[in-house]
Parts: sequence; C-alpha cells; structure tokens
Amino acid sequence: MQKVILSLLAITGIYFVSCTSESGETSEICFETEVRPIISSNCTLSGCHNSIDKVSGYDFSTYEGIMHAVKPGDHSTSELYKVLIHPYKEKPPKPFNPLSEEQKITIAAWIEQGAKYNPNCVSKPCDTTSVTLSRSVRPILNLYCGSCHNSSSPQGGVDFRTYENLRIYIDDSTLTYSINHINGFAMPKNSSKLPACEIGIIQKWIALGAPNN
Repeated sequence: MQKVILSLLAITGIYFVSCTSESGETSEICFETEVRPIISSNCTLSGCHNSIDKVSGYDFSTYEGIMHAVKPGDHSTSELYKVLIHPYKEKPPKPFNPLSEEQKITIAAWIEQGAKYNPNCVSKPCDTTSVTLSRSVRPILNLYCGSCHNSSSPQGGVDFRTYENLRIYIDDSTLTYSINHINGFAMPKNSSKLPACEIGIIQKWIALGAPNN
C-alpha cells in the first residue's frame, strides 16, 4: 500500500500542502473515506452545520452543502479551511476536541486537488479476519464519533472514552442500532451511515464478544 506523505509549510501565515506517494506520484484524497468522516464527526454536531441547525447558513451533512464553503483548488480562501485555523474561533468549539493538524492537512489537500467527490476512489481492502478493539474498532470510533463521544462533555451523555463505558452501549445494542441507523438511532448524527467495511468490522468484533483487546 502506498504511504501518503503530507508536508505542511507555513509561508507568511498561509499553509501550502503537498501530497505525494513514495513513488513520487500525487495521491488523491478520497472524499468518502478521508474527508467526509472528519467533517461529519466535527462539523455537523447539534447546534452546528447540520441539516437542521444550519449555523451561518451552512449544511455540511452533504457534499453539495460542504461545497458552499469551498473554493476548489484554493484552500487558503475556502471558508471551510479558514475557520479551522482561525486563532479565536476553534472548530469544533469546546468542550469538543479540536481537529488534529493531520486532519486539517487532509482537508486542505483535498481542496487543493479540486475538492472532488470521487465516489469511486480506491479504498484499502476490507479486512475482518483479525479484529481487535485497539487496532480495528477504536480508530473507526475515534474518526467517526470521537468529537461527540470522546470529549469531557460527551453529547447525550454517551461516553466512549473507556472500555467500561463503551460496553454499556454494546450490551444494550445501542451501538449496533446506531451504526446501522435502525430503531430511530443514527451515528454519526445528521450524516450518512459508516461505510459497509467499517460497520462490518465493528459487528465482527461485537460478535466475538466485544473483548477489551
């Protein structure tokens, strides 16, 4: 698998992003698997840029809505990126965890590449042969649900930070219902379901007894 190398250079306060593979070829950022999860879990929280609240007129629950805040090919003037690096308007707001530098770089690189929808971009093979909490499930939950449920003030009181807390929502089937959008549950909230591979990994781990491994 090609390793994506991201370099971030600060030049007069503006960030320049380059994305290359080990072979020297440009690696395309995939909207569905790399960009949408970041935006869905950090920008469509209750009271933010979702289909109901539409703060500042933005609805980031769809690609079309996200594009209202994007200037393809120019991340530095795109509102989506500018608000992420604003020194006094940290997004998402506290008490939620701020985006990491890597996440900001991913969004910037995607915009620089033309902010493509690219639904057919190549994804890594879906491997459910050896599923563990730490290596398989936690990364998925952190990416798609971390901002809501890994903070000091988790939304709805649903706290995923410890295994004991997470186990509560496994035992009562809330996690299963939420990732499958059934019985009125939906996670991520105000967004589409997780990719089938990610759902399959979580369900395989649960079927194995949801071990703390």
